[in-house]
Amino acid sequence: MKKIYDFSGEPAYRNYTINDLFLLKGKKKLSQINVKNTLEAKIAVEADIDLLITGYKVVKEIRNIAKNNFITAAIPFTEFKTNNEILSASLNALEEGADAVYTARSPQVVEYLSKESIPVMA
Repeated sequence: MKKIYDFSGEPAYRNYTINDLFLLKGKKKLSQINVKNTLEAKIAVEADIDLLITGYKVVKEIRNIAKNNFITAAIPFTEFKTNNEILSASLNALEEGADAVYTARSPQVVEYLSKESIPVMA
């Protein structure tokens, strides 16, 4: 476990960090699963799944179960229209416990979030 400070500035432990993901790319296969609720999160943690993806609305509940897993929050494509709305949803997800966000939006939106220091993937 690596000691980190989460987006809210609180100390926490994670199985992987963003830097780990960069360093492990092409070197180690990691498991990742989409969890939609706390039961699925509990099962994923018990199964030792490395990375979790979840909806941005349930990040806090999932983080309470998966305290040390790297969690990515999915930001819905159609729910947020403007860059500022997407940024606000991303910041909220990070404050609720996500380590990164995922969006299916354009490369320009991904670049915008990245320039705002949001760990983002598309």
